[in-house]
Amino acid sequence: MGPLARVSRFRGSWAELALLTCASLVAASLVSHVAMEWLQIRSSWGSFSVYGHADGMPATMLYGSSIAYSGINWNTVAARIGAPIGRWPTPGSTPSEWEQFQRWSGSVRRSFVAVSAVDLNEYALCDFRADIVPLWQTVRDLSHLPSDRAYAKKVLEQYPVRTLRLAFPTIGRSDGVLTGTRDRLRRLLHGRAADQDKEAFVMDPDQDAVLDERVTDWDPGRRERRMVLARAACNGRQGFAGLKRAALERILATASRQGPTVAVVLPMSPYYRVEFFDPAVTQEFEKALNALQADTPDVRWLRLDRLSVLDDNRMFVDFVHMNRTGQEHATRAFLAELESEVPGR
Repeated sequence: MGPLARVSRFRGSWAELALLTCASLVAASLVSHVAMEWLQIRSSWGSFSVYGHADGMPATMLYGSSIAYSGINWNTVAARIGAPIGRWPTPGSTPSEWEQFQRWSGSVRRSFVAVSAVDLNEYALCDFRADIVPLWQTVRDLSHLPSDRAYAKKVLEQYPVRTLRLAFPTIGRSDGVLTGTRDRLRRLLHGRAADQDKEAFVMDPDQDAVLDERVTDWDPGRRERRMVLARAACNGRQGFAGLKRAALERILATASRQGPTVAVVLPMSPYYRVEFFDPAVTQEFEKALNALQADTPDVRWLRLDRLSVLDDNRMFVDFVHMNRTGQEHATRAFLAELESEVPGR
């Protein structure tokens, strides 16, 4: 075989390899997109919505996650204060994302900020963080934090993953794929998905329906599976002095300059507290809240997490979201505190 023939054969082999690689990537991308649809895994972070009725951007805003939406009946709050309440519902959102929403919310004259221990845990990152929080903001905040290379790496990895998800949306969503596949198979075999086990700290923020189910009705196997997901979501770690802490302080400072601001701390279920909150973690959490209160003296804080009636697993639909009974108790307590503090229109 002559030199030209060998070169031609070599080029042909590389062309075939390139074609095969491209075809494989396209097929993998199609499978990934189809899987997202079939398993009903959410791939977008959401959009603006309102409690009550508003023609434009409301002057009252709520910053919180699905834990806030299940914890308090905000439609009732909107009716009581006589003003619509805007929100940016996003699965698993945290103060890091809420800060960006605040910047997009226009002219605000009253703010509610609803937080929980889950929202403030630095090791439980929102899946859509890189879609919402600019990279420059993340780098700047990380540069001011004590060195924790593993934590910084976990946060920064979300940005290249975001780009890869344009082609392969299932990347980094193994829990959703595994649990979604199991639920789909159960539905095919039994006509329904029994005991669905979804992401540990996420409910669909577009669904305002609060469930009557109680976490105490779960069988031990289901509780253990969900606790495994909860551990995996935060690598079994709790911390309250990082990016979220810095973002929340800025949110509260900005909100207090705009107008009356109420920060409400929502409870976690005893199941969750026993699993993750030993005395040292509890002390760290309280220290973080005390520092926030000291740094934002114009913000009024309501500690619903200290209500004895809510210190009951029967008030929760899962480890962190309240059910209808829990929401009713929390809403009554919240409105009683607001009655003389929050003006009407």
